[in-house]
Amino acid sequence: MYFDLRKAFDTVDHKILLQKLYGYGIPGIVHEWFRNCLLNRKQFVSINNIDSDLDHINCGVPQGSVLGPLLFLVYVNDIANASPNSGIRLFADDTNVFLYGKSLSETNLKAEEVVNELSLWFLANKLSLSIDKTCYSIFGCHDIISRQSNTLKLNDTVISKVDRCKYEMAVSH
Repeated sequence: MYFDLRKAFDTVDHKILLQKLYGYGIPGIVHEWFRNCLLNRKQFVSINNIDSDLDHINCGVPQGSVLGPLLFLVYVNDIANASPNSGIRLFADDTNVFLYGKSLSETNLKAEEVVNELSLWFLANKLSLSIDKTCYSIFGCHDIISRQSNTLKLNDTVISKVDRCKYEMAVSH
């Protein structure tokens, strides 16, 4: 299964992120620095020398910085706890889950359970999926797969079954 987060870096909740930083052992002055950095950010838009009002940024991590991706990874690092037996793999803002079973129906039951668990985690962390970019593939004996129909849903919305999907993963050397 391939889960795509909608505007992942833009939707990180500052209060949740600060709680997670504290939980990972970043208290005191360093925690205050992160708090000030996140909670005191402002932005405006300028088009043809016309500026919008200056407004507070209520969520998101700084993009185009070294810190932004790191803070996002801290934010999503605990996703595996939501479904500890599901083989979750993260790459940037992509979440991939690899499941297997002795039968297609067994695997489908596991997939439904993982989708429900991850749905609750996304909700608790104020993240939402791009359902049109979220999909799944089934690997195995082609004859068995083509004869059996299965549908995977997320909150009553059917997740697309695809033959292929771009999967990127960091490679360690």
